[in-house]
Amino acid sequence: MPAFHVVLLSSKSHIPEERVNGMLQAVRDIRSHVPGLLDVKCGKNKHADSHRFPYCIVVIGEDEAAIERYRRHPLHGPIAEEFVQIELDSVGCDFTDGD
Repeated sequence: MPAFHVVLLSSKSHIPEERVNGMLQAVRDIRSHVPGLLDVKCGKNKHADSHRFPYCIVVIGEDEAAIERYRRHPLHGPIAEEFVQIELDSVGCDFTDGD
């Protein structure tokens, strides 16, 4: 059953958009290195209320184990460290389709 990891993110005001985009690209690039990841999508939030969380990350795994492999992958560590430096606020959500 597909598993989803969704993050809505706002960045600190002094962080340039290019730095956020670099971090988002690193998230996209990890896909080919983690077995079981079906897709990774990142981008600007287009919703009318996007001012609170202007960026979104969606990681889709073939199952929950794939999402765990993503979190534990060595390439994820530096991304998580950069995320902490950039993040003003965030909301995460993990779910499987149909639960």
